[in-house]
Parts: sequence; C-alpha cells; structure tokens
Amino acid sequence: MGAIFLTVNAGARPVGSLIGAAVGASQGATVCLWLAALSFVLQALVIAASPVRVLQVLPKPA
Repeated sequence: MGAIFLTVNAGARPVGSLIGAAVGASQGATVCLWLAALSFVLQALVIAASPVRVLQVLPKPA
C-alpha cells in the first residue's frame, strides 16, 4: 500500500508542474500563485473535514 501512495504522489508532481507552467505562461505569475494558494487552502479544508482531524490512534493494519 505504501508503494501505491508513493507512486501516486511522485506521479502527481510532474502533472502539477505542467499545469502550473501552462497557467503561468498563459495567465501570468500572479494568477498562477493565487491558484497555488487556493489549492493549498482547499487541501487544508479537505483534511480538516475528514476523520483524520479527530484521529488519536492509528488503526491496526488489516
């Protein structure tokens, strides 16, 4: 399971860079930075709304 998460995480980085480069080239650096900031806020909101927020003990592996 750890390898899957590592692959997805490492695979998302080049995709994110391509999207950032495309937005930066077409809309400018300011729009690109605002988009990055908004996506970080969205990520924080998803984590805050998830059950991870109140997790005190890691569940036992299956």
